[in-house]
Amino acid sequence: MLREATTAQVGRWSRSAAMEIPAAQALKAGGRPLAFLKAKVFILSVPVDCSGVHANRGAIAYDDNGYDPDTVARATPQAILGLGGPSLAALSASGSKPGVPVLLCR
Repeated sequence: MLREATTAQVGRWSRSAAMEIPAAQALKAGGRPLAFLKAKVFILSVPVDCSGVHANRGAIAYDDNGYDPDTVARATPQAILGLGGPSLAALSASGSKPGVPVLLCR
């Protein structure tokens, strides 16, 4: 359940990837593209970028406090679903391939 907070807010609700991900999926499936986009923008604001430790790059943090090894293994795969793939109702492994994309850094 969403909790009220005073920092990192969307409206009056506390922000974390764990809250934004199911919200993003629901907003997309419910035909609310602008609200979905706001959730997606937050999710895209918390990954470890090229300035982070090499082994952590591309991981998506649980919240805007940054990388936490205790939560990142759960937050990263959940966040991927919130970035705009099919809704959870239409999710399928059809056409999937093994492997992990590499974050290109310059």
